[in-house]
Amino acid sequence: VEAVTQLAREQDAQALVVGLALTLSGALGPQAQRAQALADALAGRLDIPVHTWDERLTSAEARHRLPRPARRASARKRRPKGDLDAMAAAILLQAYLDSQRGPASE
Repeated sequence: VEAVTQLAREQDAQALVVGLALTLSGALGPQAQRAQALADALAGRLDIPVHTWDERLTSAEARHRLPRPARRASARKRRPKGDLDAMAAAILLQAYLDSQRGPASE
């Protein structure tokens, strides 16, 4: 909590978005409860909005979007988890931002 609070202040964040790992049925499972607790703790320390957003299937979408490594034997290493997590976070944030724009005007 302290590291995120400090980073938000250093970067002059205007809001934070915390991903909620809801179950496929939409229920708050143990991971989502921890994320909600994190969001609540951050909201108590910062004077900016802290939003939660459904992160269901963002990792699956990230796997689909990231290029596959070459199939050669020398390139059979797994993609670094950080790449997948970063892409999933970008997908989550873009979905949140898109929801805030409202309907597109024609």
